[in-house]
Amino acid sequence: MSARNEIKSCNFHCKLNLMPLRVKKWPRIIPITGMFLIITTHLTAQNTMFREEFTPMWNRVRAYTLEVARAMPEKKYDYRPAPDAMSFGEQMQHIAGNLYSLNSRFVKVTANPFKPTSDTMDKKAIIETLITAFDYVKVTLDTVTDKQVKETVTLFTGDVFKKERIFYLMKDHTTHHRAQCIVYLRLNGITPPKFRGW
Repeated sequence: MSARNEIKSCNFHCKLNLMPLRVKKWPRIIPITGMFLIITTHLTAQNTMFREEFTPMWNRVRAYTLEVARAMPEKKYDYRPAPDAMSFGEQMQHIAGNLYSLNSRFVKVTANPFKPTSDTMDKKAIIETLITAFDYVKVTLDTVTDKQVKETVTLFTGDVFKKERIFYLMKDHTTHHRAQCIVYLRLNGITPPKFRGW
């Protein structure tokens, strides 16, 4: 065999010997990559668990409250069942103001952006205020992590709550005042919207 052929043969066999080494690396890389993806997915899920659970609930609260607000004729927005009770319009304004207050003060920990233009608003203005209040909370909900909702805050009552309880407090407070508005509808001979529980 000539020297040139020996060199070619050597190069060929050297390449054959190197190929298995390259192939052997792949089985090690694939499990590591798969494990990284699993861990990343798991951590992402942990950070959004509360959000995924609460968001559908919040969307129903928003939709049902707005249905109740729209069901009352504008001329009845000043209706109150007793002299010391809030009117229908005041109940709805109170819901909106509370959402702004609790969300800004105890979840976002920032200044309250809500500045009512007037103590007396018409039906259209009140519903617009409700929409922006619910959306204000939704923007916070869309970005909050599970770590953040476990942080604690001190309420004006002195009670110490995790932030996730503030979200449920906003929901329960809305339910409380919306329920009174449903009674107002009945007292005026108006059939309330069907319940949105699921």
